[in-house]
Amino acid sequence: MLGDAWGALAVSWAACTVLALRPHRDVASSQGVVRGYLTPQPAHFAYYGLPYASPPTRADRFKDPTPPPEWDGIFEATHKIKCSQANADGEENCLVANVFTPEDGTSLPVLVLVHDGHYQNGWGAYEPPPGFLEEGFVIVTFNYRLGALGFLCLRNPEAPGNAGLKDQVAVLYWVHMNIAQFGGNPHDVTVY
Repeated sequence: MLGDAWGALAVSWAACTVLALRPHRDVASSQGVVRGYLTPQPAHFAYYGLPYASPPTRADRFKDPTPPPEWDGIFEATHKIKCSQANADGEENCLVANVFTPEDGTSLPVLVLVHDGHYQNGWGAYEPPPGFLEEGFVIVTFNYRLGALGFLCLRNPEAPGNAGLKDQVAVLYWVHMNIAQFGGNPHDVTVY
């Protein structure tokens, strides 16, 4: 029993050590400091799970997105998050962006990729398409509310409708306010 505990402790320590030794870059976003990690082939920094809006849960489930929370300390941008899907997979606290940036460069063009899925399925935590990072683009992928969570419209304050589209507007605002700190040009953004 004690041997298992020591083994688990050793594995945990090793994982923390590897993460601590991995090359990283800290960025001061409007919410606080975020830490991304160097990823090979092509070499780039990846930042996963950056909140661009507050969690749309409970009473806010169908409402318009609200500004993202701030934090103290360093946000480890390593967690890939998926919004609730038609097959009950995913989570509601999912309004996050993922930023992929070349090792070097400032004021680079930005490509914001909207995932496919017919507003029912999909997520933004996929790797950027090949070639764009090598050509000096900053890539942003993101999640937005899907299915009934994103598009239920009861025409009342609790469910005014089109929350998923409003999430997409919110991420574009977040990009405009923050992308320069990641090496992107907020005035050169293409949505695809």
